[in-house]
Amino acid sequence: MNSKLVVGIPEELVAQAGFEVGEPLEWVVEGRRRITLRRPGALTGDQARKPRNLDEIVDGIPDGAVTGEYDWGPQQGVEFW
Repeated sequence: MNSKLVVGIPEELVAQAGFEVGEPLEWVVEGRRRITLRRPGALTGDQARKPRNLDEIVDGIPDGAVTGEYDWGPQQGVEFW
């Protein structure tokens, strides 16, 4: 049997959490007796704290993102260009 429960969330609580009314969200079970509401694809728990390597960071850059060089000003110490 695949039944569903309906949960009403006050608009004020939705706004405090940084969500918008009508925004798609998903429920995630995070251990025993804990359910979290989040944006689809958002990282939670250990995933959010897991260090990432450069390849994982670069893979997360969306296609068409603006990238380039930045001028951080003159040298301040012993660094060289």
